[in-house]
Amino acid sequence: MLKAFQLGASDYITKPFSLKVLEARIRRWIQKKNTEAAIQIGSAIVDLAGARVTIGESKTDLTQKEVLVLRYLIVNSGQILSREQFLDYAWGDDFEGTSRTVDNVILSLRKKLGDTNDRQALIQSHRGLGYCLNLP
Repeated sequence: MLKAFQLGASDYITKPFSLKVLEARIRRWIQKKNTEAAIQIGSAIVDLAGARVTIGESKTDLTQKEVLVLRYLIVNSGQILSREQFLDYAWGDDFEGTSRTVDNVILSLRKKLGDTNDRQALIQSHRGLGYCLNLP
């Protein structure tokens, strides 16, 4: 274990381990990552902790679901995420709506991020699969 930390590991878990412990550690790291400074996505500066997007002098507030969806996209940047994955993460098991809800939140995020270029969209649609955030 000491060797892992000396090589730069931020956390360590030994086998056998409980899935609940693993999930708790992952959530802690996601939360810790999201409390860091704002990040730039395209021309927008995103402050997840403050639930705000700034483009130039214009500031726009994000809803709770937009923050959760954007956080999930950032943590999984470069990966295609299905609507069901978003629903599980941001809405939970007891959500009774449809997967179109995710589409509406993505549309709203695109507008707030100034993501209007369909060919080089920051949040790309993958028909039948889901969405992917492409950070430079």
